[in-house]
Amino acid sequence: EYKITLQTHKYLLCEGSELNIRKALANLTYDIYGGTGMSEKKIIQIMENGSIWKEIEITEPVLIQCVKEIQRRLNVVFTDDAVTELIVNLWICLNRFVHSHPVSIPEANIRLVKDTAEFLAVDRVCDLIIRRQVLVELPESERCYYTMHVLGAGIGRSSRRLGEAGKKEIHLRVAVVDFLSGIGKILGKEFIHNQELLSDMLLILRPWIYRARFQVARKVKEPLILERDYLSVVQAVHKNVRILEQYLDVVLDESVTTDLSASVAAACERGEQIPSEKYISAVVVCGAGIGAAKLLSVRIMKEFPQIKVLHELSVEEFRDFDASSVDIVFSAINMQEQPHNMIVVDALLGPESQREIPQYLARLFGNSENSSHYIQKVMMIIENHCIIENRQRLKVELEDFLFPKERYGITHKRSQYSMAALIDSSRIAVNVEAADFGEAIAKGGELLVRSGSVHREYINDMIAHTKQYPSDVV
Repeated sequence: EYKITLQTHKYLLCEGSELNIRKALANLTYDIYGGTGMSEKKIIQIMENGSIWKEIEITEPVLIQCVKEIQRRLNVVFTDDAVTELIVNLWICLNRFVHSHPVSIPEANIRLVKDTAEFLAVDRVCDLIIRRQVLVELPESERCYYTMHVLGAGIGRSSRRLGEAGKKEIHLRVAVVDFLSGIGKILGKEFIHNQELLSDMLLILRPWIYRARFQVARKVKEPLILERDYLSVVQAVHKNVRILEQYLDVVLDESVTTDLSASVAAACERGEQIPSEKYISAVVVCGAGIGAAKLLSVRIMKEFPQIKVLHELSVEEFRDFDASSVDIVFSAINMQEQPHNMIVVDALLGPESQREIPQYLARLFGNSENSSHYIQKVMMIIENHCIIENRQRLKVELEDFLFPKERYGITHKRSQYSMAALIDSSRIAVNVEAADFGEAIAKGGELLVRSGSVHREYINDMIAHTKQYPSDVV
């Protein structure tokens, strides 16, 4: 497959292009050690099984440190698969170079690579970490080779603003807009002004284009079975994918079209959510691409409107995340060390997961021992700074505030209303003058009273609340 021959002499000799040998090494190592993020234990296994451990002084956290530093300098978070690939390829770069097998990169590719922010990040990491801690000076060709893999690494999240990439990405954005326009016509939806969806598409496609350009090896994962619930979306994507292929002069494989379909499906679901003031806070841990992670989040919030997903995290990010800062953690991946408030669900939140979630929440929040212990700790903190006159009354009020029964009476229901149904002309007034905030609240409240949404007492209560807690008002 990689045009490599194996010759048996005193040992097994691998002959072929150095680039192809490295691709084969990367995929073989990834098959054995990859999957859901690279743990330090796996890195030790790789290095102990290879001779690099004996040749140079390196400790297992150094490789992780390098990848984290690249993420920091680029303001991105790589997917778990991408983190694994980057660690494996950095190990291969060091290993092959130390054993006098430097890689040879075409001059045209070197010019392209050196003009990127990714090369600058890799260059600094090689100087600040590899040279100082590992005592290895990687030449320009090795830095360019590794940059190719950074350019082709899947991104789970980016802090870069749209427009920051400059003229080189205008062509890609035009392609994505035309692509979304075609899908929107089939599905009867408006996508071309959806900035979140546009950003997601760019994050999915940009690394893939570099992979194709530099022929970077990529393991094709099992696709999500989107046809189960989103057949029309999948069909619309496949009908319009030729638009991207013609613009970009590439052929998109199934793994890319799956992630694009998941992003479109997530955008469709986001438009049908009901806003809720009461919610259970949650995060989603998903090692897959951007589309899959966001689709899982919006499906959770659609099926269970009381739950609010605050973030999507990779496995690597979750290692540093305080799970106790949210009510519940949804994970699409089994982990060895799971916090008490984590539930493992199907990546598409299938029927079995939908049945398990209410039962899990009932166990998690219905445990009187947990709630009593938590309230006792809160009361101890209060008592360190104040005198408690009525402990029983304080305990009851804390229970009502922190563990209201209706908060966890989770129901599984599909959304019945869209934003268009909730915000109609009876709840809108324009060119309204108000002398102060109280009058503004009163006039806005009258609209809600007339539409039957609130009782008149609500207006006075809202004004009183605003006077007491002015910072509460947005």
